[in-house]
Amino acid sequence: MFLNPHHSEPSQISKNNIAMDKVIKLNSLIVMFLTTVMLVSCTSDMTQSLGGGYVYCDEGGPMKDIYCEDLKGKEVPATVVDYAYDSNYIVAKQLPKIPQEILYSKQYEYKDEKAFYYWIVVKKTYDVYGPLDIHDYKELKRKLGISNELDIK
Repeated sequence: MFLNPHHSEPSQISKNNIAMDKVIKLNSLIVMFLTTVMLVSCTSDMTQSLGGGYVYCDEGGPMKDIYCEDLKGKEVPATVVDYAYDSNYIVAKQLPKIPQEILYSKQYEYKDEKAFYYWIVVKKTYDVYGPLDIHDYKELKRKLGISNELDIK
């Protein structure tokens, strides 16, 4: 008995198609799962409203910053290590994340990339002062009349 090489049995073709469909469905599920994991991991781990449209955002690792939801406001770039706020002001302590992220409104200058810097946000006017050394920070707090109760470690 001679077999025609161009002719396969219908049941064999059907089995191959079913197996291929299962592989395609499995691959599709894997791609959807990985896409979902990537999208979820790209969202912020924790946010806290600081009032006046400002938000503290901790995305894990060194990505901890303060930004304003209003386009008039500016940010305190990563890495914010401590902050305090009241109805009028936000004060923050920062260890600069170098290189800086391109998402900020400007690139900030730091004399010493390993030193702590301080920031003051005036919510009503959207003014953001920083990066400041500890001396300039304390002096500006005094000039603005910010209570000593509003302080950072």
